[in-house]
Amino acid sequence: MAEHANPFKPGAGLDPPYLAGRRTEFEEFSRMLRDVRNGVVRNMAVHGLRGVGKTVLLTKFGQMCRDENFLPVSEPQYSAEQSDPAEFVGLFKYNLRSAIETFSKLERTKSKIQSVVHYIKPASVGVPGIMYYEPAYEPDQHMPMRNHMTDYLIKNWKVIEKGGYDGAVFLFDEFHTIRDSNGKRFVLANFIGALDEAQKKGCRYAAVLCGLPILQNNLKEARSYSERMFKSLQVSMLEESDAKRAMTKPLEGTKRKFSSALLSEIVEDTNCYPYFVQFYAKEILDRVEKGSIGVEDYRKVKGAIVDVLDRDFFDQRMEQLNNSQRAALYAMAGVQDADITFAAVKKLASINKGTFTKNLARLEEKGHIHKARHGVYRFSLPMFREYLRRKGPGGPGSERVG
Repeated sequence: MAEHANPFKPGAGLDPPYLAGRRTEFEEFSRMLRDVRNGVVRNMAVHGLRGVGKTVLLTKFGQMCRDENFLPVSEPQYSAEQSDPAEFVGLFKYNLRSAIETFSKLERTKSKIQSVVHYIKPASVGVPGIMYYEPAYEPDQHMPMRNHMTDYLIKNWKVIEKGGYDGAVFLFDEFHTIRDSNGKRFVLANFIGALDEAQKKGCRYAAVLCGLPILQNNLKEARSYSERMFKSLQVSMLEESDAKRAMTKPLEGTKRKFSSALLSEIVEDTNCYPYFVQFYAKEILDRVEKGSIGVEDYRKVKGAIVDVLDRDFFDQRMEQLNNSQRAALYAMAGVQDADITFAAVKKLASINKGTFTKNLARLEEKGHIHKARHGVYRFSLPMFREYLRRKGPGGPGSERVG
């Protein structure tokens, strides 16, 4: 029935029916665009746990770029593969070319881009009539990666500027997967260095790098001055009032309604994390065939909702791990505090420090945990501790994970 339509659609990076909160994040990004337009160098490192809405934010930032006459250059899915210099440079150049081609199809901009051809003498042409700079040499044979990327950024800034844009913003998601490794590859350091050099030359580029909390440590390790280049913006859970609006606003104009008591209980059960708020709201509407839904209706289906959440969100992540890594997570889940140290784990479980340390490194690489500071770790997935307690030895769902 139409009155029972479900407006909620939890998913990876999907726009919610109503984007609640995030005023601070939008204001900060708006200030960044204003400063870049005025020639002030600004970059952002956006970080937070899974399911807090980072990808949705980046999508909105892209729309704001277009509204403010900035060229958005986006990559929604970086991976460890791009920690290889050749892979990183190839994807970076592809994204910049694609952005120039895509947004230059507007007649106003396209005519300006066309007029640049004799100015920059590009070696490559994308779609007919749209030019961008592409050097004829191979960077690995003729110059270091940082120099090549610096040259590429500076030359293409001339194209972007002639196209009438006030600046260009790199909107890169899952960027925590880009790491320098063991003194062999310095792709992140080279990218930061090239961006810094181009910005010092007056190119109005800005970078918004988005990922799990480990992103901050990766940037610090890559370049000591990265803390001065990137403003840290943590995306966290919603305020309680915003979480409730995220559920009530989509139901306005429909014949379905959550009681005030139910809204409060969902807020408590989800800890106000956007993905889980969407997930619970959708599952409740799917499972309760009533117009007005109360707490008792929810409690009847809550167990089934948690089972689906475990299967769809958490179990898949545990399947990536071996038994030793799972045991480490179960031990960590026994620590009550958000900050987890080896000493705290040792009090609860018999675990070898050397093995535990190796497991921590692998779990951090896979995005299950992150280093809060030296010797202190936290879970990178919201509500993960509760899941591990359900599934761990002696937990009610322990038969599913082994």
